[in-house]
Amino acid sequence: MFDRLPNWWRALGVVLFSLATVTWPSASGATPTPLFNLVHQDVTVSVDTPGVAHFSLTISHPATAKVTLAIYPHLFARGQIALLVNGRGISGPPTAVTTLSSAQCSTSGRALSVRLTTDGQTVAAHCRQPVLPLSCHASSCDGVFPLRYQVQFNGHTSTTWSLLALKFSPVAVPLHLVVLGSVGPSAWEFARSATATMRTLAKFSTLPLAIGVDYRPLLDAIIGDDAVAASWRRALRGLVASPQHQAISAPPGAIDFGGLAANGLSSEVAGQLQIATGLLQGLTGRGSKKIVWDQGTSSVADLNALHAVGIEHVVINENSLQPVPSTTLAWGQPEYPTGVPGVTELATDVQLSAIVNNATIAPELRSVLAIDTMAFLHFVAPGDAAARSVVVPLYLGTVGSAFVHDFLSGLRTSPFVSAVPLVSSFAPSLVGANGTAPNWSLALTSSPSWSVENAQSLRALVTQLHSFVAGVASTKEVALLTSAVAQAEVRGSADQRQGAIDASRALLNGQLSSFRVDNSTVTLTSQRTALPITIVSTAHYPMTVLVHLVSNALDFAKGATFPVTLNTPTTVVRVPLRHASGSEATLQVIITTPSGQVVLAHTAIPVRVTGTSVVGYLLSFVSLLILGIWWWRTNRRKTTARRAK
Repeated sequence: MFDRLPNWWRALGVVLFSLATVTWPSASGATPTPLFNLVHQDVTVSVDTPGVAHFSLTISHPATAKVTLAIYPHLFARGQIALLVNGRGISGPPTAVTTLSSAQCSTSGRALSVRLTTDGQTVAAHCRQPVLPLSCHASSCDGVFPLRYQVQFNGHTSTTWSLLALKFSPVAVPLHLVVLGSVGPSAWEFARSATATMRTLAKFSTLPLAIGVDYRPLLDAIIGDDAVAASWRRALRGLVASPQHQAISAPPGAIDFGGLAANGLSSEVAGQLQIATGLLQGLTGRGSKKIVWDQGTSSVADLNALHAVGIEHVVINENSLQPVPSTTLAWGQPEYPTGVPGVTELATDVQLSAIVNNATIAPELRSVLAIDTMAFLHFVAPGDAAARSVVVPLYLGTVGSAFVHDFLSGLRTSPFVSAVPLVSSFAPSLVGANGTAPNWSLALTSSPSWSVENAQSLRALVTQLHSFVAGVASTKEVALLTSAVAQAEVRGSADQRQGAIDASRALLNGQLSSFRVDNSTVTLTSQRTALPITIVSTAHYPMTVLVHLVSNALDFAKGATFPVTLNTPTTVVRVPLRHASGSEATLQVIITTPSGQVVLAHTAIPVRVTGTSVVGYLLSFVSLLILGIWWWRTNRRKTTARRAK
């Protein structure tokens, strides 16, 4: 029985944690009382010619609670949305208020149809069809309107804010939405959630989708050998299977592209992009588009460094620009960054991303807020001749599969938004469209400079790495070592960067020290006997090395330098000899990487030759011959003397 106690404690901990989190704040963040849940709400309402519209919704609340719905005048500034999302709501009185549910007419969990009437229209309300009169004529009701759901129950009041987009006029050019899925560190940290989200995204196979791939979670998934990792890998393969789902490289945001180029390491800039591309190709069989998502704060030097390795299109964080586009009216177009000829950038929308990725807001409500925020962006300039674009990242580890389903499903019903491929959003015809400036300044012009030690130690480390991995037969190990060094190429102070470089060097040194040569004395019974050399490897992967033999007393029949592949912990190499001078010799054995640039092991082996050489045989024969002649002549003299007597 006692062996079950840990399980009981775990169960009790789960129960206590659940009780502690029952009272977390509602999605709107207004109150900690979970009295209300917006199960469903239409995001868009079409107003007909007579001036009547209706939208459907389903709400969940205590059966005897009183629930009211209020509508406010349409939004006129984007800052109002932030107040609403944060639970502070809209100031001023509502346009109209109606009752959705009461003790006499409970509608919890039931679908409701709410009527909206414009000036001059009157519709009778009843229990399951509330009415909200609007203070506008049908032709002037286009816009996005705040909604306030209020629940009163047992002396508590809960308030939740939402949005509703109204359409009367035709939409000439909808807002272009680029959905950018982020396979970043959180996609592995929350692997189960990311797996579910990737599976949901894969079902929307006809929806244009860009997938920003960071090499770090790909490595974690390759290394993982459990069911979670296998499921994650399958989900990723399913995600990129559709031709409409295009992957792009998204290196870690801290990488200092400009610093690498300035210190003669442009090959490492290209390497940063190739790691993710290679890993993705190995995992899924799919490549990536030649577009980079620079997730850090981009500088002129960074973008020039990327352009130098062939990158012309870059997605950047809008906070990298000055002024921030979403705080102006000149947003939504690709631009040429000032000082970076040949590069076109497209900025993510940080404010919209904050809504989309706010997991504290319930999925259905978050979907409504996000889609109707984009409807508001359309209404900012509904008469533009060219489409405006917004790039919205979805962080797949935390955004949640339920939200993704609601969000992408809701997009299909919105006439104000159209999902488009990332590639087409860089079209030259869109640069400077609608009267916007074609050039935009970057807020950051440079990164902290590198010290001499930074540059020298990183160059040496990269040289060692490339020389070593040339002999490694494990793709996984090559990727691990390459990414470890790549992650040291970061922005920051010289000391911070040096610390990262030193950590990567220590990791590589651990692999370089995985090899040694047995230096026990070798005894040969003959000069023709092959010389045995024992190489020990503690590496858990096959490795090809170059063996160098140095000795003044030994002549090797097939040369003193040759490659050897180490497939097992102990490898015995037999080296045929042509000649050995003397009976004792010292053999220097040096093990290097295939290029010979990095020494992996170096030792001296005593060699003894106990067999007789050809010269020895000849001397012995001559000695015996002389001894035989001497004996014959001596014996002959004695015989002759005896006969004479």
